[in-house]
Amino acid sequence: MASETQNFKNHARFYPLWHFFAFPVLAANVAIVGGDMLSDPSLSAAWDLAVALALLATVYTARTMALRNQDRTIAHEERTRLLRLMPGATPESVSRFTRSQLIGLRFASDEELPDLAQRVLNGDFENQKAIKQAVQNWRADLVRV
Repeated sequence: MASETQNFKNHARFYPLWHFFAFPVLAANVAIVGGDMLSDPSLSAAWDLAVALALLATVYTARTMALRNQDRTIAHEERTRLLRLMPGATPESVSRFTRSQLIGLRFASDEELPDLAQRVLNGDFENQKAIKQAVQNWRADLVRV
């Protein structure tokens, strides 16, 4: 990704160890152990299924927590950036943005952020995706989780 310019079409990130190994293996394990329990029910098989589900839930929860923490950090960074770049911005006015809106705005260049942010407050965008699609001068974020 470092040699390629980031934009709306290519900004989604896959983490191969998670997306293509850990999650599929743990999900398949649940299916296999669940099938074993159905074909030969026992306390031991039920326990194996509970452990398989717990492992999957643990790994999924860790991933979700990392993403939520990232979103909180992005929101804080964008509120600070809006205070610096938007004419007349105050902590109260910046608090009107939702976390999702702030995450959408993070890709806007400093030059286009004030106008794009005002459009967000005016209700010009239906969701985070629409905000990202409106960005003309993409500010890459290459250190996402």
